[in-house]
Amino acid sequence: MDRKEYQRLYRLKNKEKAKEYAREYHLKNKEKVKEYHKSEKRMEKYKEWYESPKGHKSRTLSRWRTWGVIGDLDAIYDIYLATNECMRCSVPIEGLNKHMDHDHDTGLYRAVLCNSCNCGNIWDKPPHGDNKSTGIRYISKRKNRYGYRFQKTTKKITHSKSFLTLEEAIDYKDEYLNRMSRPPSS
Repeated sequence: MDRKEYQRLYRLKNKEKAKEYAREYHLKNKEKVKEYHKSEKRMEKYKEWYESPKGHKSRTLSRWRTWGVIGDLDAIYDIYLATNECMRCSVPIEGLNKHMDHDHDTGLYRAVLCNSCNCGNIWDKPPHGDNKSTGIRYISKRKNRYGYRFQKTTKKITHSKSFLTLEEAIDYKDEYLNRMSRPPSS
C-alpha cells in the first residue's frame, strides 16, 4: 500500500481527527496556504486536468447531475461522445452544437441533439408556461375575432393555422406534434 492510499484510508477511519488536524494546520500556516492556492504550478496542474478527457468527462457528468439527469451517466457519456450527428434531423454536430436531451420531469436521457432540435423540442414544457388565453400550449384565442390559433415555431419556421373551435385546434395540435415526433420515412 502506497502512502497516498494509506492517508486516504486513515482519513476515512478518522474523519473528525483529520478535520481537526487540517483546521489547525490552516490556522498555523495561513500565508503558506494562501501562497499555495495562488501558485502558478497549482494553476497549471489544474488547467492541464481541466483540458484533459478525464476533466471534461468529470465536468460534463457533474453538469448533468445538477440538471437532474438520472441513470447510467457513464454509458450516456459514451453515447454522447460517439454521436456525430443529430439523432432527430441527422445534421452533423460537434462542440457547442451538441446537446444531451433529457426529460425534465423524470430526468431520463432521450437523445443527443443539435442546438436547433434541442431548443425547439416539442416534448419539453414551454419556458414561460401555457398560453394565457386558453391554458393550452401553442393554442391561443384570436384577438378581435372568434376562433383559435395553433402556432408552433420549429427551427425558425413558424407553422400557424386557425380554427373555429378549441376542440379542432387541440386535435390538429396533437396530430401535428405526432407527425413532428416521428422519424422521417426513407
